[in-house]
Amino acid sequence: MKFRITWPAILLLASLSAHAIPVVIEPDDYRVRTDLSNISPFVTLSRGLGTPVFATQCCGLGGGTAPTGNLIFGNFAFYVSPDGPFADPRFDSLVARFNQPVDDVTFLVNWIPASGHSLFGVSWATYDEAGSLLGPAGSTQTFMTGDRAYAVLIHPSPQMRYLTIGGWDSIAALRIDRMSFTVVPEPASLILFSIGLMGIAASLGRRHPPS
Repeated sequence: MKFRITWPAILLLASLSAHAIPVVIEPDDYRVRTDLSNISPFVTLSRGLGTPVFATQCCGLGGGTAPTGNLIFGNFAFYVSPDGPFADPRFDSLVARFNQPVDDVTFLVNWIPASGHSLFGVSWATYDEAGSLLGPAGSTQTFMTGDRAYAVLIHPSPQMRYLTIGGWDSIAALRIDRMSFTVVPEPASLILFSIGLMGIAASLGRRHPPS
């Protein structure tokens, strides 16, 4: 069977290649204890310096409910020191390393109920390929109720290659759940794809000269 490459097919491929790709990672889509560290080809997840991230049953001794469903990425706290974001081993933030530019990273979170605490915060920071901090770390605080899901939206710069996110400290650690982001096609990839399309077009022109 022979397949003909036509101009409509070329235009469709070009359209698909140029569009951003939405990605959603939902722990409830997997079995408990599934390793989610490399579940997506676009991002690698880890706890702190490199401990794997698993689909974790919520909520155990902490009480409350998960932001969605029953499984979460885990409980995470955030710490940044002059020596880097992981200098204090008592604090484990969720680390997301991307292999190409992304846009609008969103996490669903809620907090672990703790006696005497009602004002809780979410902190995050973004880094470039070399590990340099891209601007000041972001932070927000709110009066959270344990059973409600809060969406944290991070607008990364084009230079971002990884981010860290977590609660303000170990007492106010966050349950982090569903992650979503948009993969932005890299200019180099689009250029290579365009060159390939031009080659296909030239080949079609040679095979079908004008009558």
